[in-house]
Amino acid sequence: MDEIAPEPTAFAAMAAQLGKMRSNVNITGATTVPVLSPDECAEILAGLDDDGWSEMEVWSSPADAPHPGAHTATTMSDVRRGRSREIPGGNNGPLATRIAEHLFEVNQRIYNFRLVGIEHPVQLLSYRGESADGYIHHMDIGPVTSMRKLSFSLLLSDPDAFEGGDLSFFGPLPLARVQGTLTIFPSFLQHAVLPVTRGERHVIVGFAIGPAFV
Repeated sequence: MDEIAPEPTAFAAMAAQLGKMRSNVNITGATTVPVLSPDECAEILAGLDDDGWSEMEVWSSPADAPHPGAHTATTMSDVRRGRSREIPGGNNGPLATRIAEHLFEVNQRIYNFRLVGIEHPVQLLSYRGESADGYIHHMDIGPVTSMRKLSFSLLLSDPDAFEGGDLSFFGPLPLARVQGTLTIFPSFLQHAVLPVTRGERHVIVGFAIGPAFV
């Protein structure tokens, strides 16, 4: 008499499905690629003026929010301190396009996240030593930023022009301190910008967006 094979258990069925899924070993790592030369970085910085800057903001849920879960952008100097402005040429300019090309190439090669575009606006940030500017440990993804998939940071300043200000994950990332280097990482990674203690650090930051993680 032929034996009847037992029905697979729920655990066995789940294990079979997991075995078919692709494992992404790079999902918690940062990637760095050269994008701009030192001369190109210097040219961008030389074109900046004193107009158009605003204080950096963070998303927070105030105690007097109109409904639970409501968030608003506000300045919180004990959390994030520095100045921001839109990058030269805006989100559709040649600089933003050049960054996006590198970003999407890295995603295709390493992360393979589903992306649809770049969040507006891409920002140019200034962290000054005179006010010990920086950003405490945080994630770039949250209730009102759930579509962020990849974060990026492009250092414009000569690293000898400032002290402190390192992009830090489990510790400072030395390659992120190379002028003209684009650092890319999943937006759910905890990271910080350590306080600048001398000089001024300029960096371009932004986010690639796509369907929210589920």
